Amino acid sequence: MRYALNGSEVTLILKDKEVNVKVDGVARRDRGYPLGVMDVLSIEKTNKVYRVLYDVKGRFFLKELKKDDEKNIKLLRVT
Repeated sequence: MRYALNGSEVTLILKDKEVNVKVDGVARRDRGYPLGVMDVLSIEKTNKVYRVLYDVKGRFFLKELKKDDEKNIKLLRVT
């Protein structure tokens, strides 16, 4: 995503008084808060919404969500 280049910039973004980063619709300011599969990450200043998924090699990647309806859906189990 390239919003921050190092860890101190990440800390500044998260600790900003305006809550900019939300995970599943809840504001998060803790740098150590874990993101899991199917979590929705939204960044308020850029109006971008991402979902955390696996690629074919088992690595995490962020898929940008185009529709506003998709950010309200939380997938719990894939069979």
